[in-house]
Amino acid sequence: MIALAGKTQLNSPDELGKVSLYIHFPFCRRKCAYCDFASEDWQLERIPAYTTALVKEIELLGAGQRQTMDVRTLYFGGGTPNLIGEENFRKVMQAIRAQFNTDQIEEITVEINPGAITTDFPATLKAEGVNRISLGCQSYDAGELLTLGRIHSTIEIDETLAQLKRNGFSNVSLDFIYGIPGQTPDSWQRTLVKAVQTGAKHLSLYCLSYEAGTPLYQARMNGKVQSISDEQEWQMYAMAHDILKQAGYEHYEISNWARPGFEAKHNSVYWKGGTYLGCGPAAHSFNGEWRWWNERAVDDYLKALQNDRLPVAERERLTRSDRITEMLFLGLRMKAGLDVAGFERLTGIEFRRIFVKLLQKFGPKTESLITLRSGSLTLTPRGWFICDTIIENILAIIEEEKDDYQKCS
Repeated sequence: MIALAGKTQLNSPDELGKVSLYIHFPFCRRKCAYCDFASEDWQLERIPAYTTALVKEIELLGAGQRQTMDVRTLYFGGGTPNLIGEENFRKVMQAIRAQFNTDQIEEITVEINPGAITTDFPATLKAEGVNRISLGCQSYDAGELLTLGRIHSTIEIDETLAQLKRNGFSNVSLDFIYGIPGQTPDSWQRTLVKAVQTGAKHLSLYCLSYEAGTPLYQARMNGKVQSISDEQEWQMYAMAHDILKQAGYEHYEISNWARPGFEAKHNSVYWKGGTYLGCGPAAHSFNGEWRWWNERAVDDYLKALQNDRLPVAERERLTRSDRITEMLFLGLRMKAGLDVAGFERLTGIEFRRIFVKLLQKFGPKTESLITLRSGSLTLTPRGWFICDTIIENILAIIEEEKDDYQKCS
């Protein structure tokens, strides 16, 4: 059982089989202009104290289990995890191995940023069993990197990739952003072509979002930058789908493409509703019934662990309505699609009735958005691009069906 900051104990994932483990490293040399993640770019001298706290959290989680849990995947995200340094990284890995069974671990991923790794860091990762790297490139255009507030150059992307290759890393994923102010179809195409030429096994492509409170959001509000249109964003998304398909990548998730056999195993656990534990500020955990998350601020996180308690901020038990919404959002973002039979069991509604109303709402363009076959509802690339709108319509139809049922009963 896991004691949540003195609250009621929750059933832990050790009762549900293997668990995926996420480790958050919240420090950056400088926050990017678009970033709303739980990260900080001040008081980096707290990194040793943070490492001590992280080890303490891992020990408390391990001590709270009835039996040693098997870790299926391990992911270090940020922030900029490579700023943790070789010694601190080894300390965290040692704590994980002491508290969890990692003998059958399938994937260990570490996020890094170009131009920010020491000569010895990749060798340390390799020695500690890391077998996958996620590199935050964001663009191969110097002007776009400047707009995003990135502190690396395009040359440093290639230099870092060469460094990783020299250290034996072949399973590398690259992150890129589209919809950047000033970005054009031509510049986006050049980034995609360069990405393919790197030989990366996996690509994650995200549409830029303007999060309130970020410098880029303020710049748009003040008229200093202008966002591109939805139609331009769709053209870039469609371009990525076509170029990467031709290059041999499978578009297996709304924002992710992979060479066959190189899909992200850790993130797939999230998308398939699996169980996971999160360590570090703002990290989330889920055991199939409950979700809980840690304090977001580093200082609050440190204070909790200095007092020998887990830094849990809040928790929630998923309602039936929550599960329906999550099943839609998670199922429809995957190429495999939404399991219709499972959805019918959860909602108590015959899916044919929902699909008929979807046809009525979207009319002739339905076939360009949605496909229903072999017991699954899947979205086309165009459907993925407006995924939120489609899900909102399905949820509205479910409410209509409930109302109709109540009136007839």
